[in-house]
Amino acid sequence: MATIGTSTRTERMIPGTGTQQFVFLIKKCSCRYLTATQFQPTLARDVFPCFDEPQLKANFTITLGHDKAYHSLSNMPVKQITPHPELHKYVWTEFQESVPMPTYLVAFSVNDFDHTTTVKSDSGFEFRSWARHDRNSTTLRAMVYGNVIGFKVLQILEKLFGINYALPKMDQMAVPNYAGAMEHWGLVTYQESRIFSTAETTVSERHAIAEMVAHEMAHQWFGNLVTAKWWSDVWLNEGFASYIGCYALQELMPAHEPCEHTIVASLNTIFSTDANNNSRSFARSVMDGEEISATFDEFSYGKGGIVLRMLHHFLGTDTFKAGMRDYLQRFAYGNAGRKDLWAAFTRVAEENKNLPDNFSVATIMNTWTRQPGYPLINVTRNYNDGTANVTQQRFLQDQQEDTRQDCWWIPLSFTTSKRLDFMDTVPRHWFQCPSESDSVKDTNTDSDVLNIPLQISDKQWAIFNLRISGLYKVNYDRHNWELIVDTLNSEHYNKIHALNRGQLLDDSLNLAWVGYIGYDVALPLVKYLRRELEYSPWLMAMSNLQKLTHIMRRTVHYPSFRGLAQLITTPIYKHLGGLKDKKGLMLKQKMLKTQLVAWACANRVDRCIKDAIDLFLRWRSVNDPEKHNPIPLDMRSTVYCTAIAEGDEINWYFLWRRYSSPTDHHSRGMLLSALACTQRPWVALKFLDFIMRPNGVMPDEDVSAAVEAMTNQDVGFHIAKAYLMERFAGKLPKSRKTIINFTHLLIAVTRNIHTKSEAQSLAILIRNHMPEIQSEELVYKLRQAVSSMVGNVKWRARNAKKAASVLRKVMRLQEAEEGIRVDKYGG
Repeated sequence: MATIGTSTRTERMIPGTGTQQFVFLIKKCSCRYLTATQFQPTLARDVFPCFDEPQLKANFTITLGHDKAYHSLSNMPVKQITPHPELHKYVWTEFQESVPMPTYLVAFSVNDFDHTTTVKSDSGFEFRSWARHDRNSTTLRAMVYGNVIGFKVLQILEKLFGINYALPKMDQMAVPNYAGAMEHWGLVTYQESRIFSTAETTVSERHAIAEMVAHEMAHQWFGNLVTAKWWSDVWLNEGFASYIGCYALQELMPAHEPCEHTIVASLNTIFSTDANNNSRSFARSVMDGEEISATFDEFSYGKGGIVLRMLHHFLGTDTFKAGMRDYLQRFAYGNAGRKDLWAAFTRVAEENKNLPDNFSVATIMNTWTRQPGYPLINVTRNYNDGTANVTQQRFLQDQQEDTRQDCWWIPLSFTTSKRLDFMDTVPRHWFQCPSESDSVKDTNTDSDVLNIPLQISDKQWAIFNLRISGLYKVNYDRHNWELIVDTLNSEHYNKIHALNRGQLLDDSLNLAWVGYIGYDVALPLVKYLRRELEYSPWLMAMSNLQKLTHIMRRTVHYPSFRGLAQLITTPIYKHLGGLKDKKGLMLKQKMLKTQLVAWACANRVDRCIKDAIDLFLRWRSVNDPEKHNPIPLDMRSTVYCTAIAEGDEINWYFLWRRYSSPTDHHSRGMLLSALACTQRPWVALKFLDFIMRPNGVMPDEDVSAAVEAMTNQDVGFHIAKAYLMERFAGKLPKSRKTIINFTHLLIAVTRNIHTKSEAQSLAILIRNHMPEIQSEELVYKLRQAVSSMVGNVKWRARNAKKAASVLRKVMRLQEAEEGIRVDKYGG
């Protein structure tokens, strides 16, 4: 039993099916019922006899019997409703015959929901959204934002593809406790908490709603109209939905540049998870149900979208659009595989002469889809003749793990300080991989090394991979790095495109982490962030700097790293107005502010700490804190965490009451993470006991988020590590919930291990319990965490003192430049 709004709810999965049944008890006087389906990937067979494979499409005619007081929905519009001949309170609802579709897209629901006003597009389809009925229509109002986004994006995609949406109607439905979102043709279903947008919804959450809805709308073509032949190519459905959904949002709200956040976030994830030998290709053979389910991962969604973006950049927009249209028109209402997709793009590229002679899209893209990882290109300039020698290798977080000789066809775009053109991403050169060799050659040479004319002097820099249009990292010789560092630390830093500023931060910090360059290059580059007001560079820098400061926090060197964070953060914190609302900010600036103030407070910028505690105490003092919260909405996560970390137990219990309150359901995730910020061991232990309760009602994703937040705190990490060692030393209980909770905690702790002794003791626990973890997805995540742990331990042993020494020099130089002491940056 769980609490939602003013109602209580029970929910169960009908055994052996993909159908969920929900019962709502409203004010303890009446019951309301809801059924909703989720057959993807292989649950339709449990509901009706069928050939339950994606390539076996059929036309479906669905008839549902139900109480006449309820609505019924399915993929198609209602054809007729007839009374039940014997049960007078029941009716039969028959729906129109569907277009050909796979079984996993079949959907139906019986409910007593309300819907938004039906709107009709110029092409003729009707659009509406459904939500639980309540007296004040608050749930229906919460669907309005998603309804507007969905209707507009669907029309944008019709124009983009030159193909009208295929069905007469589109219904969206918000389902409590549903699993994410599902692109059922004509009846898209969402988890209620992920689609609702209210006055309490943050900027980041609203962006996530728009992104999710656009993703599901893009599926109406990629996945529904044309379906992958088999689950090994699920990335075709998910990668296109991710990238094209983002593309449509950019068309819808160009001034806000929403696509930039999506791209950078995906790049951050892939650059991290795909940089070890445990990563996997997203086009891979799958046979059983668990393998099929495991394909719905960050590689199919994120990496799939990024490699398609790369395809877009090297073919050009006109050819990319024409290729998509060719593919969709040729295979409409049928199935296709990646060979069919590459053939469509090759046909159009040959017509438009977008590729060199004898190139095929399949040859290029197979190197990105059929092997794990991504490349690093090394650019070594010859300053005597104005050329550069370029080589490639796989980028790995641990160089010693590199036992394969992989090769990628790489589109090389670049510009120089002389040319300054970051917009032209059409490749000026290609790496070409010979079919029967591990060596790499240019289209114009047989050498392993490409020699590229740059036509610039030794005082001018070159930057490769414009706007991060390709999925690869770039290293330069030291002098070219120094030229770039000098430019970034000058008033002319913004002559380099914002995406490339982010790329340079990300590449330099990762290359220094691995040991390809020294921190005496990377850390002086980071210093320029004091001037940076764009979102992308900060997002790409923060993921790396957080890793660096995180691994150093339990060492004597931590104050130096915190000083760097204060140095670069304080000026931007003040410029963005601190924790106060600042009017007139665009989406990217609002999202930057949200992340930057969080980092400022986490790194103990004095002004941020004081502002946060003042705001929290104001909230505590109001008469009705449930209804009146003076803390700016987008700043609440930071203020809550800071008040819990810096304040007393009264603050913690005040927030705990808010978390336990049935009227504050929407912000429960934010409150949960904030409660984990406590620095009091006895409170942290009590909270962990609550999280790990085997009969608890906390959903799995909340458990994962809570233990992740907890282990990111010093006190929380030590409590969680001790808890693991003491409570789970023996055999695990049989309870599924206990095993899942244990695994989430084990993964979170493992990611935060930095010393050899800690790693050795944890390795025993992992080895003993690995066979008991039944979920392939969780086993994979645990292996990824172990890989991170090994890398962290090695890095700390090899590099911590060297990096700290460089940082102290950088900070002393800063003191000399500005005539101040670095510790004053806390103010």
